[in-house]
Amino acid sequence: MVIKNNNMKKGYIELQIDEKSKKLIKNWFKKTKITTVDKKIKNKLHLTLFFGLDYSKVKKQEIEKKIKKIKIKEILIKGINYFPVENYDFKIFYLEIKDVNKKLLKLHNAFLNFPHLKDNNTHNFKPHITLGYVNGSIKSKKIKYTGPKILSIKGIKYKIFNK
Repeated sequence: MVIKNNNMKKGYIELQIDEKSKKLIKNWFKKTKITTVDKKIKNKLHLTLFFGLDYSKVKKQEIEKKIKKIKIKEILIKGINYFPVENYDFKIFYLEIKDVNKKLLKLHNAFLNFPHLKDNNTHNFKPHITLGYVNGSIKSKKIKYTGPKILSIKGIKYKIFNK
């Protein structure tokens, strides 16, 4: 079920990264001498598995039942990259996730069966962990990722985005 409305509460599913992995990523990120990245959001490191569930129509217990069936212990880092954000003058600088056997994509697609907002799922799902926002240009190929290659997942949560 697809609903088109951008002015309502939106639910999302996030994979929560364990604190040890977060600390290692933050330490690596601090060592990079990147000046065009807003580093304020690095404390919220997580992987958004699905964004844009219609909060007013989704039954929380159905979402949580689905989440309990998901078994992900770890994710693998492929590298770093960035992508532009449509209708905004910045890019998202992120850790690329290696989607082994397209497991994350399959999980993402399973949430399309729940009431969701079309505006938030018109792009191809690309599993990533946002590190910051890039204002201006950045050459991610020149930045070497030396942080942890395997991140432990401490949980999966259904959350609400109010904006």
